[in-house]
Amino acid sequence: MTDQQCGLTSLTLQQPGLLEALQYLVGLLQHSPALTTLDLSGCQLSGPVVTGLCVALQQPGCRLQTLSLGSVELSEQSLEELQAVRTAKPGLVITHAALDSPPASPQELSTAL
Repeated sequence: MTDQQCGLTSLTLQQPGLLEALQYLVGLLQHSPALTTLDLSGCQLSGPVVTGLCVALQQPGCRLQTLSLGSVELSEQSLEELQAVRTAKPGLVITHAALDSPPASPQELSTAL
């Protein structure tokens, strides 16, 4: 069975420290039209993995509709990359607390200090 014949539609991966598996998964996203839901909550995603994920998500062959990143620690750069994907693919739902909350206004920041 080739990757394109895989009928997997939903995958949940919540184990930290699976860098090689995550890198393989990023490559698979570009060629797996069946996979529509991916939950990576609890995984450790390094900057390069997030960058690769964002590139894969924007490929024409990627049919992912939902990406869940609950409790994943992301750098500011990774958050910006994911926000750019959200803008480029409005049909893709990406869930992460930092993406779902509005940025703090300058007034709120000064009040918090």
